[in-house]
Amino acid sequence: MQVNEFENWSEKSLGYLCEFLKPVLFIERTRIIRAGDPIDEMIFVLKGKLWTYASRNVTTTTASNSRRSRENHLEDGDFFGKELIAWAQDESSSNLPISNKTIQALTDVEAFTLIADDLKHVLSFRRNQAALFLQSYWRFREFLRERRLSKNQA
Repeated sequence: MQVNEFENWSEKSLGYLCEFLKPVLFIERTRIIRAGDPIDEMIFVLKGKLWTYASRNVTTTTASNSRRSRENHLEDGDFFGKELIAWAQDESSSNLPISNKTIQALTDVEAFTLIADDLKHVLSFRRNQAALFLQSYWRFREFLRERRLSKNQA
């Protein structure tokens, strides 16, 4: 699975993220997310196919029809919910992003899900880890500077 936002993460951060993944099985034809609903989880496909499509309302003089357009499939190694990463990175965000696609299981699908609040928690943990690293680096640098100064004064 290639999630660009997670590429440069440390093993510790990735391991922590994996603790929040939940295995799920979607039965063929299960509608997982509807267009217009909030995206409250990321879905990582391990095995099977998901069908993603956007509905476009077309009004005619006789009736209102819904046509499916921009059909796509998510297969082994693909994921859905990239919008959730941007949402979770914004500490002040509260409203979940809205899906512009419907996601439906085309076959039986084995996947992992990552709930929105868990993703936000993991990103907060990662920010804290980065802050701790920077603080440690700064203290070490100050220690070396003071040590050099005391050697020069002696």
